[in-house]
Amino acid sequence: MRAGLVRARYGTFATLGNHEHWYGNLIGLRGIFQRYGVPLLNNEHRVIQTERGLFAVIGIDDLRNGDADLDAALYGLDPAIPGLLLSHRPEIFPRAASLGIPLTLSGHYHGGQIKLGLPGAKISLAHLRTPYVEGLFRIGASCLYVSRGIGTTFTPVRLNALPEITLLYLT
Repeated sequence: MRAGLVRARYGTFATLGNHEHWYGNLIGLRGIFQRYGVPLLNNEHRVIQTERGLFAVIGIDDLRNGDADLDAALYGLDPAIPGLLLSHRPEIFPRAASLGIPLTLSGHYHGGQIKLGLPGAKISLAHLRTPYVEGLFRIGASCLYVSRGIGTTFTPVRLNALPEITLLYLT
């Protein structure tokens, strides 16, 4: 990856997922993110100033393989500042919604990766683990978006779960 390929007005941020914990040298990974100027948010937040006001980017470690701590990530953050939560796994969403976090962005399940069934009613093994396999979900005023991503896991095949790179514009 070359520096400068991703351009975002208010910054680019990252969190760790299960594969980074399984296969990565975490110290080395942190160095790579630092070299490219991408803050790795591990149970922490950054407040961003925009022309429309403040918002916070909040990041937590992987829920299963890391040491995720949403309370630590929110520590010191003024509750009046809206937050965007980055969590590799989407299962944090009900708690994030209960805390008033307006938007959570996740992935992990690759859209089910291999989905079988009738059109409009396709299911995968991921559907047995979580209700948040892909797409947009709402609880009250809070939203979760779960991206299908571009990779695969274990079996290098996708069926009825097209790869996805999501581009969101926040207003």
